[in-house]
Amino acid sequence: MIEITTEERAFAAAVARTRRAGALAALPAAARARCEEAARAPADAARLLAEIPADAPAVEAALAGRGRTPERWLRWLRRRFYGHLVDMPPGLPDLVLPIEIVGRRRLALATKAAPRGADRLLASRLAPEHAAAFLVEVAAPAAPEAIGAAVRELAGLDPDGPIPFTAGARHLGPAVAAMGGDWPRRVAQRLPRPLGERLLGEVAAGRDMQPGAEAEVRRMLRGR
Repeated sequence: MIEITTEERAFAAAVARTRRAGALAALPAAARARCEEAARAPADAARLLAEIPADAPAVEAALAGRGRTPERWLRWLRRRFYGHLVDMPPGLPDLVLPIEIVGRRRLALATKAAPRGADRLLASRLAPEHAAAFLVEVAAPAAPEAIGAAVRELAGLDPDGPIPFTAGARHLGPAVAAMGGDWPRRVAQRLPRPLGERLLGEVAAGRDMQPGAEAEVRRMLRGR
């Protein structure tokens, strides 16, 4: 499979969808060659085209050079193809909840080492969809090594941030960083801008990756 950057994906998708190779004329020669090859390869072309929502004819028209893209889909295109951290349009799926669930589980592990009553106090600060599950996870058995690792990992967590998401970004950030290339921005662009920037901050922090984080990222991306 051809590896191209997020920005180049927009041009390759346009060529694969419309067969208008002129869309590549402004690219540097090496990038143009990669895009042309990606657009010609059946598997890559199908993958690129599959990322355009079936219910978005305005996007297809824009790639074909016809009409004006509605603002909602323009934001989607910027996020999906160019990696711009713009605000998430309403109604589009994002990665907030999967990251929050990962963070909630890490918080539950770390809370096992806290004084009695800390779990109830923290649960009171969580959204209703997380509070009950958090208390169940705190009560579940866990190895001392896993508890200690979670405590060390979450040390110095921003107390004013969105707690489950911040913990999830802390855990997943090193694994997203390890993906390399433009993957960190491609993951961050599936989040509302403030959360995407928070995740990129964890990516750039250079922390050690914890066991299981890489598998969590793979599962999260497969579940999009």
